[in-house]
Amino acid sequence: MDLQKMGLFLKDLRKEKGLTQEELAEKFYVSSRSISRWERGSNMPDIETLLILADFYGVELVEILNGSRRSEMKNEERETNIKVSEYEKENNKIFLKALRGFLLVSFLGSVLAYFLEKIIPNLSGKTLDLVEFAIGFFQGFTMAFLLLGLLYSFGVFKSDFFKKIKGEKSFN
Repeated sequence: MDLQKMGLFLKDLRKEKGLTQEELAEKFYVSSRSISRWERGSNMPDIETLLILADFYGVELVEILNGSRRSEMKNEERETNIKVSEYEKENNKIFLKALRGFLLVSFLGSVLAYFLEKIIPNLSGKTLDLVEFAIGFFQGFTMAFLLLGLLYSFGVFKSDFFKKIKGEKSFN
């Protein structure tokens, strides 16, 4: 799947409508930075937003996923399903990278806290207070990242509540 090609196609569609990135962003309640990322292919909206964009631009979803218009399409439904599947695989890769990042940071925090606990008996005086503080910090840091990773894995940050906080429009 060619995200840059998809992005250029979205840009062409926007220009055909005579809209700036800022104007389109206002219509979809997203930032102009999001529109820019979509059009560069560095980031893409979720499949629900793609369906709404396709309807807005008057094109088929498969055309956006292909990054080009099609005058006549054979096996349209099958091709659309294949493209949606590929698109979801790309989104899952991004999701897994983020989740791995949360888990890696959590693991490193746990390891640091563990090793700091092991060196406490060898220390005395004010250094001990600093080490105990560092242990508490890394344990808290680890728990926070584990909680964030868990919430992220359940899609909490894509919920209507967080969309309202970020000022995005819910498309449900």
